[in-house]
Amino acid sequence: MTHRLLALTLAACGPSTGTGGSSTTATSGADTTTGTPTTGTPTTGASAEVCPNHAAVDDCCCFRPFEGNLCVEVLCPTVASCGLVQGTCDGNFFTTCKGVQADEVDCHLATLQADEPGTVIWQLQSSAFEEESLEVRVYVSGNGDVFWLGVEQTGDPVLFHGVRRYSVATLNLSACAAEPTPEARFDCMHDAFNKANAEDLGEICLAPDSDAPC
Repeated sequence: MTHRLLALTLAACGPSTGTGGSSTTATSGADTTTGTPTTGTPTTGASAEVCPNHAAVDDCCCFRPFEGNLCVEVLCPTVASCGLVQGTCDGNFFTTCKGVQADEVDCHLATLQADEPGTVIWQLQSSAFEEESLEVRVYVSGNGDVFWLGVEQTGDPVLFHGVRRYSVATLNLSACAAEPTPEARFDCMHDAFNKANAEDLGEICLAPDSDAPC
């Protein structure tokens, strides 16, 4: 995970290109990191006005800066697709993660590849630095795109790694699903997004910023 800290910007919101899914609940940026999104219905008020008529997280306008543990408020409906993946990883770059569960890793990969609207979540602890942890949420649009959100706890400060939009086809997750162990499958999936971030692939919805309102 790179710590390139850029100015916080909100990408222009274009019209949704997909039909979304049938989910009717929404994740709030103010929820806790339990792996189960807080639910609500964003049908009125500012949230609905900022990003109206979206049946799933399928556009950059579904995210805006928010003073909560995720650093953003998620304005469009989503539900958790799988159980939380948790692991302990080497150093402060969160590599070679151990302790992940096969069922949850495989559910994450299957959800991403099947393009099923929803959210997959992993929380990683650094084996070298007790105060450092990383939470990643990937929102699946249902129309071929996924939205990656990363927030790193360091004790002080919180590092917001931004929100990026990718075409899932560019991530080569089928290769990850073919790895022989759950640890290898998870490392491959996690690293696919790390590489995409480092290479500036995909659309930046919200850029990384150490001063994000977390």
